[in-house]
Amino acid sequence: MAYLPFSSGMSALICGNNWDDGVHCGPRTVNLNNNPWNVNVNIGARLACDKINGQEKAYGINYGFVVVIHFFFVSGYPPLATIFLLPKVVNRMGYALILFFFVLCYHVLGLKKMEKPIYSEIYDFENLYQAAHETIRDKRYYPKELRFSNNLEENLIELQNMLIWHSYVPGNYYKFWVYDPKKRLICAPELKDRVIQTALCRVIERYINPRLDYDSYACIPEKGTLAAANRAALFANKYTYFLYLDIEHFFDNVPIFPLEEVYRKRFIDDSEIMWLLHTIFMNDCNGIGIKKGCRTSQLSANVYLNEIDHFIRHGLNVKAFVRYMDDSLIFSNSEEFLRECREKLSRFTKENYFLKYNNKSCIGKTSHGINFLGFKILPKYKVVRKNTLNRSAENFKAWQKEKIDDISFYRSTASRIGHCEGTSSYKWYCDYLLKALKFVLIDKDKVYN
Repeated sequence: MAYLPFSSGMSALICGNNWDDGVHCGPRTVNLNNNPWNVNVNIGARLACDKINGQEKAYGINYGFVVVIHFFFVSGYPPLATIFLLPKVVNRMGYALILFFFVLCYHVLGLKKMEKPIYSEIYDFENLYQAAHETIRDKRYYPKELRFSNNLEENLIELQNMLIWHSYVPGNYYKFWVYDPKKRLICAPELKDRVIQTALCRVIERYINPRLDYDSYACIPEKGTLAAANRAALFANKYTYFLYLDIEHFFDNVPIFPLEEVYRKRFIDDSEIMWLLHTIFMNDCNGIGIKKGCRTSQLSANVYLNEIDHFIRHGLNVKAFVRYMDDSLIFSNSEEFLRECREKLSRFTKENYFLKYNNKSCIGKTSHGINFLGFKILPKYKVVRKNTLNRSAENFKAWQKEKIDDISFYRSTASRIGHCEGTSSYKWYCDYLLKALKFVLIDKDKVYN
């Protein structure tokens, strides 16, 4: 046995003879009892030319196995096991060369400690410029955005200095209520705060999003509601039962300090980035709740719920699972298994993350349809829910009576088209648009050249 004392704790198992001749393993065996991580590992390897009971036996393949296990229990290093096929006669120098080649490839190919964001990336001027462009892109003709753009360089340098010297203090939120599809309080940050939040998220999202669960679909590029619905429809074709889970008042009940601890544990070890996150979280907050309307809140929701995703995947051994923000679906062919999952999840989320599921959580049959993200998902197809289509009709009538302006109606229509695309309701919505077009053509006052 050979041990290489790297700082990260690398242990390479090469050869030995201390396995009590178990199953005639031959001389190339090792016994690792109570190593520094207190595990027992017995690994055997016998070449085709090894003698068994004094007789040399070959089994047609003149290759043997040497198992090299690379333990990395420092944060960010995954445990690796690599099996090398070697010729039947390899001396110890050959083993050393193989090990050297393995370590070289491990580092050259980038299989090393997970990189984490650094604070200087956030206040980099190019990053701030791109964040400002992204923030005001769709509102560049609004008065505040015009004033900010008129002195863009000066404003960005001011923001940069505030971040460098830790003098940044968030402004007040603009609060308003929305009622579609249900009543929600939205807290919109000031323009400078939106630029800083965008600059922050542009940096840390690159490190966080690839490490989230694959079946998390909220606020992630190239995903979204339609992708989540398609994934759920795929599972609905394979499984008989589903468990729907919805967290009660999720954004209002997220505790700030446990959220920050998850950031430190999984993604960020830079104290200055954590200072900026804490400053944003604690603005107009008593320690519980993240604001709807902030970009950091969307990312933080995924970060916090990712811990529950890990428990579902590895603690409950769930194979079919979809989550969009705080709405989740678990699929199985066993109704009893889903009941156990609901009980364990309820206890786990309440004890560890101070959240609880509301009364809408239920178990049902996939053949009866699944109400998820505004869709009715059935095994063979999916449609937009009836109340969603009814809101579209009400919106159309309000536009007819000039209760809403043209721009609001056009934006609502474009959003609904994207929602209906890929569903069986798309044809209905096309007919709905034809009626709207007919109304526009008849009403001459609404014709624009």
